Amino acid sequence: MFFFEEENDKMFVFVGTDFFYRKNKIKGYAFVNGRLIVYNGNDSDRKQYLVDTTKLIQFVDTIPGFWSDDTDIHMDYEVLRREFVIHGKDSLTLTNLGY
Repeated sequence: MFFFEEENDKMFVFVGTDFFYRKNKIKGYAFVNGRLIVYNGNDSDRKQYLVDTTKLIQFVDTIPGFWSDDTDIHMDYEVLRREFVIHGKDSLTLTNLGY
């Protein structure tokens, strides 16, 4: 999953893994090399130019074969999350790597 956020006049992109998608946040999705990539949107008022959202599959109510947040999941797990500050279209800096 990934999403954009603005903080202190800086634009960030957050990229992470998860075992399910959150229905109330998903704005679209795609499959890249057979893997599900979920776009959770842009939480800032700035126009993001890194993602062509017209190329995403529009979410309706489910993604067949994948768990959503209303799936009854009972397991311990950790998700990987990376945070990058966006300097320009071709320039990111890793600012946080963790769980």
